[in-house]
This record gives sequence, structure tokens and C-alpha cells, in this order.
Amino acid sequence: MRQTVSKWEQGLSVPDSDMLVLISDTLETPVSTLFGENIAEIEVDEIKAIAEKLEVINLQLAQKKTSRRKVVHWLLISLSIVIVLTFLF
Repeated sequence: MRQTVSKWEQGLSVPDSDMLVLISDTLETPVSTLFGENIAEIEVDEIKAIAEKLEVINLQLAQKKTSRRKVVHWLLISLSIVIVLTFLF
């Protein structure tokens, strides 16, 4: 076993898929990490992407709110004008 692990460390051979799964389970880490994938960088990128999407959604909601306020404002002004004109004539 020592020689096998030594060969893995030196890059002379690689574990078979069953062994990779066993090592992964034993170390409680994904197989991709055993292959050298940096999970932290991926998580940061995913969090950044989610944050950017949320920012866009917040901006869209703010624009809708502003638009609704403008519509309500002009409706109230129009209604006031109609009421005033109704009482004058």
C-alpha cells in the first residue's frame, strides 16, 4: 500500500475510480477536490454571480416601484382635475 500511495504522490499512477470514491468518503471531501479543484474559488464566483443577479432584481423592483408611484400620482392629479371641473360646471 505504501508503494501504491507513493506512486500516486509522484504522479506515476493514479487510483482507480473505486479507490477514489473510498478515499473521498474517508476524507469527507469531494472527488473533485482530490483532483485539485479549488472549491473555495468556485463558491466565491457563484456567490458573486448570485449577488450580481440580486442587484439587478433589486434595481428592477425599484424601477417598478417608481413607475407605479408616478402612475398613481398622475391618476390622483387627473382625478382631482375631473372633480374640480365637475363642480365648476
